[in-house]
Amino acid sequence: WKYHKEGLKAPPCRLTSFSSKEVEKWKRVIPFFQYVDKIFKRLVPKNYAKQYERAVQTEYVIPKTCFSTVTINHNWRTALHKDAGDFAQGYGNLIVIDDDNYTGGYTGFPQYGVCVNVRRGDFLAMDVHKWHCNTELLKKKGKKDFNRLSIVCYLREKMLRCKNN
Repeated sequence: WKYHKEGLKAPPCRLTSFSSKEVEKWKRVIPFFQYVDKIFKRLVPKNYAKQYERAVQTEYVIPKTCFSTVTINHNWRTALHKDAGDFAQGYGNLIVIDDDNYTGGYTGFPQYGVCVNVRRGDFLAMDVHKWHCNTELLKKKGKKDFNRLSIVCYLREKMLRCKNN
């Protein structure tokens, strides 16, 4: 481990297993994350600007985006939680890819009494530091199974420590 300029030990920064072993596949999905970045910039410009300003201070981001990290969940219901480790002034950007063979999966913000039905083609920028969850996912009647990928793009708070590694 190397020492960061503030004297704190910084973890070694590296590519993920997928991006280092599946280089060609990774290259093919980068334009998708760049597209998500453009939507974020257009729809939530103030938060985007803060996140982008932070992101460009490290090389450990997805090229031409303000994201360092992507989490992909398959048919996953999240419990009520607040994200930790994300850039404090940043937003999580949620995109769903699905086959529409299910019901539920609403992204909920109970403190506001609101749920959002994010489906294919939708985009939701959200303050992941607020309580959130999603409702149960159920396959529709007559369907053998279903597929729902929830993709969350964000910036890790401590990625800046990686710039000197």
